[in-house]
Amino acid sequence: MKTYRVYIVQCNDWSYYTWVANNLETRLQEHNYSENKNSYTYNRRPVHLVYQEEWWSIQDEIQIEKPNQGSI
Repeated sequence: MKTYRVYIVQCNDWSYYTWVANNLETRLQEHNYSENKNSYTYNRRPVHLVYQEEWWSIQDEIQIEKPNQGSI
């Protein structure tokens, strides 16, 4: 069974980026070395992992990532 991780990285400009990944090591490499100039982290490199939490269900992760969606 695949596992997923909610993760937070701190960018070089002190902002934070949160997302979900099924291969965190690869995703961190992409944040720091990808040539995608449209990505949020491209101009905010390097990024550093500050939090991660493993989950078995991506739906559970999404609820953690966006806990207040639709509640206001």
